[in-house]
Amino acid sequence: MKRIKFYLPLWVLGLFHFLPMNAQEDAATLFRHNCMSCHSIEQNLVGPALKGVTERRDSAWLYNFIKNSQEMILAGDPLAVELFNRYNKVPMPAHPHLSDEQIGAILRHIDSEAEQAALAIVDQNPIPRPEEFYGANYRQFTFGDIIFWLPMTITVILLIVTLVAFTHAHDALKEARKEEVIPQEEL
Repeated sequence: MKRIKFYLPLWVLGLFHFLPMNAQEDAATLFRHNCMSCHSIEQNLVGPALKGVTERRDSAWLYNFIKNSQEMILAGDPLAVELFNRYNKVPMPAHPHLSDEQIGAILRHIDSEAEQAALAIVDQNPIPRPEEFYGANYRQFTFGDIIFWLPMTITVILLIVTLVAFTHAHDALKEARKEEVIPQEEL
């Protein structure tokens, strides 16, 4: 009885291994494990960018190329030979372990990622501006910020006090000059 209790959790965990994963997660995982080391959706890496690959190539050709590209190159397929030569004669690993359903899921994943990337580009600012680094403590002043208004208010108040003091000093000097002038009649 003790053996059954010990193996029961392992058996239950083993059962979850055979349950199907979410189709989108499965396709993303397949892409990450089989394709991502050499391919990207948007840019060329070791191999070509995969955006729009289902539109550029026939599906039967794609399935055969993914399963064994070297076989197609040795058979003299012109597209396979051109890709092989264009990307520095780096052979694409064969993937005979992938079923047609898995390859189809990977291709659908590539199309959906390309669509999401295209939508993300449309949502961006049409004129991308470079981000500039002004240092770790840089903070831009705005009109709704107290750090802007406090020094500005103090500066304006000091300016007004200075102008009033100069005006008062000017008026006091003017009065002092009037008193200094001795009228001619008193002499």
